[in-house]
Order: sequence, then structure tokens, then C-alpha cells
Amino acid sequence: MGKALHGYTGDSVTDGIESSKKLRLELFLISFVSLYFELLIIRWLSGDVRFFTVFRTFPLIACFVGLGLGCALANPKVFRMCGIAILATVVFEKILAVTGIRFQMFPSEGIYSWQDMGSINLPNIMLCTECVLLMLAGPFAAMTCIGAKLGELFNKFKPLTAYSIDVAGAIAGSIAFALVSFLGFHPWALIIPAIIPLCYFMLRDKVNWTLGLTPLILAAMTMTYPVDPPTTETYWSPYQQLTLRPFKQYFSPELSDVKEPAFWTSTDPEKQKASLNVINRCYVMLLNLGPYLSSVDLSQKALTDVAANKPFNLHLNMEARRYQLPYKFKSPGEILIVGSGTGNDVAAALRNGAIHVDAVELDPVIIDIGKRKHPEHPYASDKVTVTCDDARHFFNKCSKQYDMVILGGLNSQTVVGQGSSVRVDTYVHTKDSIERALRLLKPDGLLMLTSYDTLDWLGERVFATMKAAAGYTPRVFFDDTPNTNVMWDTFVLGAAVKNGTLTPPAPPYAEKKFGAMPERVVTDDWPYMYVTPVAFDGPYWFVMTIVLLIAVVSGIPLVRRKNGKRFWQMFSLGAGFLLLELKSISQLSLLYGSTWLTSSIVIDVILLMVLLANFLVSRFGESAFMKQTVLYPFLFFLLVANYFTPTSSFTAAFPHFVNSGAITVLALLPLFAASLIFSNAFKNVENPSRALAFNLFGAVIGGLLEYAANYTGIRFLVIIAAALYFLAFLVSIREGSNSSDCK
Repeated sequence: MGKALHGYTGDSVTDGIESSKKLRLELFLISFVSLYFELLIIRWLSGDVRFFTVFRTFPLIACFVGLGLGCALANPKVFRMCGIAILATVVFEKILAVTGIRFQMFPSEGIYSWQDMGSINLPNIMLCTECVLLMLAGPFAAMTCIGAKLGELFNKFKPLTAYSIDVAGAIAGSIAFALVSFLGFHPWALIIPAIIPLCYFMLRDKVNWTLGLTPLILAAMTMTYPVDPPTTETYWSPYQQLTLRPFKQYFSPELSDVKEPAFWTSTDPEKQKASLNVINRCYVMLLNLGPYLSSVDLSQKALTDVAANKPFNLHLNMEARRYQLPYKFKSPGEILIVGSGTGNDVAAALRNGAIHVDAVELDPVIIDIGKRKHPEHPYASDKVTVTCDDARHFFNKCSKQYDMVILGGLNSQTVVGQGSSVRVDTYVHTKDSIERALRLLKPDGLLMLTSYDTLDWLGERVFATMKAAAGYTPRVFFDDTPNTNVMWDTFVLGAAVKNGTLTPPAPPYAEKKFGAMPERVVTDDWPYMYVTPVAFDGPYWFVMTIVLLIAVVSGIPLVRRKNGKRFWQMFSLGAGFLLLELKSISQLSLLYGSTWLTSSIVIDVILLMVLLANFLVSRFGESAFMKQTVLYPFLFFLLVANYFTPTSSFTAAFPHFVNSGAITVLALLPLFAASLIFSNAFKNVENPSRALAFNLFGAVIGGLLEYAANYTGIRFLVIIAAALYFLAFLVSIREGSNSSDCK
């Protein structure tokens, strides 16, 4: 089944003395650490090493393999090396930071992340592969050590007892991590809740300071070592790392040297001073080390003052034309802006006479930065209402109508949850989402979507999706100013577009034609806007094959061990459960918003269902309705129902909360049935740590199979999960397991 994000299981036989409160507390603590540390690794690496910005599957799988190997070993001596493994992880990450390699994007051909597609060559692939594997080596080793302690403690309890303690520890770890992430703790502070319990175990086991406490202390200290310039401000939001830099750092030194005469168009000191004042009020923001947005003063006075400065005058005017384009079509009136960021779009609406602006932004830290630091302070206006919410969720619940709906540059670089392939913005760009947004327009209203189309197929995909949603052809405009390289396209829908009365803006704006190549429409079932048309992503699967081979090599001793039970049912249950879990996170993110809160709540609800399943099996495990020959058909029935469940609503005749509740239940019930099957099969195993190891290695396969949704769509994952559970059912029949035959 899997321990929610972990693919976990249980424990083993204990004697009366060892089943003390102290042992229960220790199992709880190591379970807390195992899940907490896994979440920390995924968050930290995805925010601080661009390799893992989108491909969170890599650290997730490394943690699973390491934990599974450790549980199989169940050797207390292995745990002693935990501090050294964590220190190695921290040191290598700092090496990537100091050398600048952490800014390198993974050279994928299949998933676009605003990397230079021209950099996808063999030397770059080999460099990235080497760095990825070296970066994953530390978490793999650390989780192996933690898993060894987990396996050791598991074997001191009866299976369901240890399993329940383990899940309780995981819930605590998940809640603690969600809390400290929401509070914006930096990784050096995030690691402390994991290190404290590890220090306890090191002291209790009397591990030599050189192997135990010293590396842990050094790891925490090394994480505080600054690698960014003093002018940089770094924030960790619930979603990502945000880095603020002065706007003048946007340009290379030769283009921003104020002492260079060619830098100025005027020698007047007052004009130069006024120009520098504008520049110093502006900044750029990096998201997970990648370029994301600028927060700039585009007021008429600022544009006049900056005219004395060649490069910044060129750039600020280019930005001004981008944000001014929507108001070339009509006056704003009442306007909705989703993806409002720090406030550039909102400031443009206010400058153009908006009556009221509803601004929606997902990240609370970005909103806070915009309120404090945007040079025009648009969020301070009494004409602006700021809402921290997922844009698609806001569409679903909004009943107001607007003169304009603007979808800002929602080109995300962050995914939903821990291991999911869905980014936080892709449900906003789907056909279903555009249809919902169009219903928010007044009869003469306009919907405008701005997209950063660095590649032709990306613009074609947005065009095809918007055309499918509207039922007519959108019009597309861009800034055609000579000697500039502007990649922002603005797609326009509305009554004026439909009836052909939309007046094109005057130059330098020009109209762009799309529709030359067929493109896949983005839907709620296939929300992967950034999956390229490439059929096979060679670089990605090259690395994934190596990772999979490492997993196979790590698992060989588990399979070959003499006189050892091979728990293939546990393996299949782990694969199916993690796949269903990731699918559920994606599905419920559509319903409740692609937010950190949704992901955290779903994980904890699943863990609570696991505890409930343990309780029911412990009380009624010998009942006829708890036999696997009954539970498996029940699971398959629920999977069929889940497959045919609508994505967002059964019918408009039902209130929203009724639709949401029914869809949520149908999404989670298969996981509950799977938990009953797992608990039933696991309750009498003779070697719980070994069964746990098989379950974790199975979860690795489930994590890999989630990637298939990039090609098949999310709904198809249910079919894959059903196949995995059918395989588990066949194994249970072969082993003669109805309820207690997994010995």
C-alpha cells in the first residue's frame, strides 16, 4: 500500500519488555524523521538546484530506494553513518551553489522549463547526469541509514502495532513540515526538527562523536553559509524559493556601468540622478533560481526620468508596452487579474482608470513582497482587492462578472505536491478553465491571456486550447518594436473577437497568426501545457534508467536473500498505492486549488485513512467481509467508479459543496480500500521490515509510472493502478492469502 507519501508498512513481533513506551516513542520519532526529511529534501533541492525544479521525481525515488534498502538491512550499525550522509548532501549542494552549477536547468527534451533547448547536447547531458546522481547520493545514503533504524524498531513490535505508530509519526512529520514551510523557514532552519531526534538516537546508541553528532552539527552550520551576493534577499514561500535582486543586476556589467559615457543619453547630472532613482526602486525576482518577474515603476514620470539611461529606458518601455496592451482594446472598468504577482498588472490597470481590480495571486509571500516593495504600491489602493488563491479555484467559486479578465504571465516553474507532474498553473490554462473564465465576462467583456512563447509549439498549444474553449478563433498580438526580442504574446477572446469588431492596436503592436501546426488541446485530464511534442524524452529517461538500475541493484540482496520471504504482493501494493495517491493529489488540486494546503491535507487525510484501516483490521480482521477475496473486488469496483468520476462537477443541479464532497469521496475511497487490503495482508507477516522494504521498492515503480500521465492523461493512471492491484491479487491467490497467509 504505502505510507501515504512513503509507501510505508508496519512492524514485527516483540517481547513484553521491549514493547515499552520508550520503544513506541522511538519508532514514532524515527517515522517522524523519515517523512519529514524526505519532504525537506524534495523542497530544498527543487528550490535550490534547478535540476529538480520540475523533476521532483528524482529525489523522491532516491529517498524511497534508500529507505527501502535500509529497512531491508535493519542493521543498527548502518544508522551510525547517518550524520556523514547528511553532511555530504549539504556539502555537495554548496559546491553546486558556489560553482554556479545549481543554475543549470536539466536538459529535458520532453518537458519545457524555459531552458535553452540548444543546450541539449551530449556533453551537457553527461554533466547534468553526473551532478544529478552525485546530488542524490547523499539523500539516498541518509535515507538508507534512517531506514535501517526504522527496520530495526519495526521488528520489535507486532505488525499492525508498529504500522500504526509509524503512520502516526508520519502524520506528525507531515504536519510539522507543512507548518514550518508555511512560516517561511529557510532550509538551514528546516533541518533542525530532523536533526534533534537524530541526535537523540546518536546519544542513546553511544555513537562516536566523529560519526554521530559532529557531522550533524556541521551539516546545520554549513547550510547557513551564504552563497548569494549581499544585495540579494531570499525568501522561502510555501511553494518555492524566491530571490530578489536589484533591477540593475538584470543587465551584464558592461550594460549597467554608470561610469560608462555610452550608458547615458544625457550628461545632465540631475537627469542621471533621477534615472538612477527609478532604477533603484525596481527589482527582479528569481523563482527557484530561474528568471520569473520584475517589479518595476512604469508610471509616466518614471518613464520620463529613466529616458536618460539607454539600456534601462529600452527595457522599461518594453515592459510598459506589454502591460499597456490590454487597454488598447477597451477601458478596464471592473477587472479581474489572476497571477497578479507583485502588482505590475494591477498598477497598469489603475493607471488606465480601472474602477475596481480583483487581484488573485497564489503565493502569499509574493503578495507580501508586492505590498512592501512594488515602487508604485498598487496593492495599497482602495480600488484593489487582493485574494491569495489558486486562479482556477477562484474561477470555480466566483459569480461576479467583469469588463476584463486578464491571465497574467502564469508560466510556472513549480509543481503541485511531492512527486506530481502537474505544475501550479496548468489547471488555469486548460480548455475547461478558459470556458469557466469566459463565463465571468460581461456581454462586451474581453479575456486576455499573456503567455511567454519562446517556442512555436507553445504558442500553438495555447491558441488551440483557447479556440477549443471559445468555439471561435482567438486573436493574438505582440510587441513588434524594432531591435527588440519580445516573446510575450497576448491572446484575446470575447464578443468583439467573435463578431469581428475588435479593433487592432496601432503599431508597434502587430498581430500574430497561429494554427499552422496541429497541437494537443490542454484539458483538465491532460493539463500538461509544457510537455513538448517530442515523443520520447531521451535525456530524462537516460537519467531515470540509471536511477532505476540503482534501485534494482539495491533490491537484489532483498530478493536473493536465502531463507527470506519474497513479498511480491507488498511490492505491487506499494506501486499501486503511491500511484493512486499522486493521482488523487492532482485530481483534488483541480477541485480545491493547486495549493500547498491542498497537497498537505490530502496526504494527512490519506494517512488518517490508513490508521482507520489498521483499526478496522485489528478489530474485524477475521470477519468474512475482511477477506482479500472480498476486499479486492470492492477495490476494483471503486476504481471503476473513480475512473468515470467527473473532474469538477456531477451536475449544475447540485450545490458546489455537494459536487465537491462526492468527487472527494470517490477519489479517496480506493485508497481506503487499498489500505484495508494492505493492513489485512500485513498483520501477520513474520518479517515486517523485509515486507516494508518490498513495499517501498514497489512505491519506486509507482512514482515512475506517474510520469506516464504526461502522455496518457491523469485518468489513465487509474487503469495502471488497477493493473498493479490485479497483479497483487494474483500473487495473493498464488500464495493462498485470504487474510493471514503472508508469512
